Amino acid sequence: MTVQQDSINYLTTEKKKLIKEKKMIKFRRLDQMSQEGEEMFRNKEELDRVRAEMSRAMEDIGHLSAEKENVLLKRDTLSQLRAERTKVSQVKDELSQEKHKLNLERDELTQQINKLSQEREELRESLEFIQKFDTFSVKDNCLNKICKPCTGDWILFKKKCYLFYDKPAPWKTWEESRTLCKKRGADLVVINDLEEQEFVSKHIKYYHSEHHGYWMGLQKVNNTWTWVDGRVNSLGFWAKNTVTSPGPKALVIPSQNPSESWKKENNVFMNKFICEHKARLRSN
Repeated sequence: MTVQQDSINYLTTEKKKLIKEKKMIKFRRLDQMSQEGEEMFRNKEELDRVRAEMSRAMEDIGHLSAEKENVLLKRDTLSQLRAERTKVSQVKDELSQEKHKLNLERDELTQQINKLSQEREELRESLEFIQKFDTFSVKDNCLNKICKPCTGDWILFKKKCYLFYDKPAPWKTWEESRTLCKKRGADLVVINDLEEQEFVSKHIKYYHSEHHGYWMGLQKVNNTWTWVDGRVNSLGFWAKNTVTSPGPKALVIPSQNPSESWKKENNVFMNKFICEHKARLRSN
């Protein structure tokens, strides 16, 4: 009995050990499975995170591809625009050169037109001058078959001819002087500016007395000093500090200052005079 009881006790003890070991193994197994489950869960989360990152990366790649295509399209458009700009610039340069060429041709034609117009006007004036004569003297006006712009004692200045009447006394009144000028196809001189005044002063001479001078085509009409061509006088070359009369006619006297050499005088006063007409004959 004792042996049998001991065997039973031994087996019971072993059984308890086995049951305990089985429970421990089960617990370890469950713990291991729990750890493996947690690791698998962590792996799954990591995998999901990686997949999400890959998805975002793929989206970024898609966006980058679209942007790349957009950049390439813009680059192609820019290249096309540059090519068109270069072409436009070339066309602009060609048009500019053509415009410059046309401007030169226009200027040349304008000069030719002006020259021809001037020649036509000179020919017209020459014809008018010749037609004033019943018989035109080629001998007097065209020495050696070359027509002169001014004849005889007439002096040329800026397309006008001037005659300074310097014959000895008896001299002429203003009216007589103008009549003699008109017989020569001219009129008493009309002063247009200081340059012409200086030219006239250069060719007149002192004679007889300081009160004498040369009649000009300037007279008082309705209390207004007016030139014989109808223009109202706008110049003021009157002599200062000189005895003068309130006469209605004007003469120019020799003076060191051309801008102060005009004098008022009566028509009956006898003086030399200056005639003037356009240079109606062309000079070669």
